Amino acid sequence: MLVRWKTPIFASLGSKTSKDLIELVHSIDPSDPLRQGDICAIPHIPIWHFTKASILSSPMPQDADKIVIPTWDRAEKVSDGNSLVVVASQCCDLENPKKGNRIGVLIAPLMRIPASPAKEADRYSEIVSSQEVDPEIQAYRWIQLFPFTLADDAGREVVADMSAMTTMAPAADAVAELQQRRLWTLEDDERHRFRIKLGAMVGRNPDLERPAPPE
Repeated sequence: MLVRWKTPIFASLGSKTSKDLIELVHSIDPSDPLRQGDICAIPHIPIWHFTKASILSSPMPQDADKIVIPTWDRAEKVSDGNSLVVVASQCCDLENPKKGNRIGVLIAPLMRIPASPAKEADRYSEIVSSQEVDPEIQAYRWIQLFPFTLADDAGREVVADMSAMTTMAPAADAVAELQQRRLWTLEDDERHRFRIKLGAMVGRNPDLERPAPPE
């Protein structure tokens, strides 16, 4: 069963028309399939800072060495201390996690918007309006970020940092775990926007990138 939650979001950006609200949906049926764009809370998000990682060499030649890496400490959290992530893998991959020897599920951390609404109002508005191609420049702004408004009591405005995507494995177990830890999902139109911008970020479609400023 799904319960609709509407949250006002996104002020106008100058003369541009921005989205008035984003619709998040509470998923209250754990049997609903996991989908791209679902927001989940997990205990840890690893990030490979290679300058901070350490190697544990295996004493046994047949065993692989281990890498000790830090967890992502900038992710937004929920009241129990778990960190928020958005599922980035395609829905078809989530439906068939064992097909094609898939290793894992792509996830991206949610973090605070990297701008102050009081001190950096233009930058802040630009980021929270960046879920669609900007009609003025015919390209995405902040292509590595996707803005959400959380359906919590505070209505926190956050972004998924797609440059910090990582893999949760093994795939079938990750799907089951994320399904149990899901908090919110998206309406189909918002899921489409997320999928298109994620594809543009990964594929770097030159028609959807912000042009470089003139020298």
